[in-house]
Amino acid sequence: MEELPVEEKLKIVSGFLLESPPGEVNDVYRDVKVLIGDENQEEFERGIGPSLQQYNIEQYVTATLPGQEEKVIVSKFGQIEDDIYLDPRSQQTFRFNHSRHGNIKVNVHYYEDGNVQLDSSKEIEITSLLESEDPNERAAAYAKSINKAEHEFQSALNEAYVELSENTFKGLRRALPLTRHKLDWDK
Repeated sequence: MEELPVEEKLKIVSGFLLESPPGEVNDVYRDVKVLIGDENQEEFERGIGPSLQQYNIEQYVTATLPGQEEKVIVSKFGQIEDDIYLDPRSQQTFRFNHSRHGNIKVNVHYYEDGNVQLDSSKEIEITSLLESEDPNERAAAYAKSINKAEHEFQSALNEAYVELSENTFKGLRRALPLTRHKLDWDK
């Protein structure tokens, strides 16, 4: 069977993204990324940008601006330029990046009278909403977003380890004999 050209794949992937149920676009994004293949990832990222932008605008995605508690709706009604939007409440403009994604990879070694290793990864969306064009401020905002995602992932891993330690590992351990003492196998 002949493989589809990248342009055709992008058209299909864009259709899947645009038809994603509300709030599910990141899951669909991860799934369809496989269709493109590793060798075409740069083209994939560039090619789906307009579809992600259209999806975010049509689905009225919300975002939080730095220093504000209220969320801002990203929509065509607040769009000033291609990726610049207006927050009517604060009268600020902000740049919204529709396709920042990252991947956290972790390899953890756990030892409790035995070795257990965990390889885990999680794809994250990195967002930073700034009206500033200063690259240092943008970099600091992205670093803060990455730090938040890493903290959330670490907290989830910590909870999983507590569950493993308190429940799962105990079920896997051999119970002591009725004498409640370990057997000395060297005797």
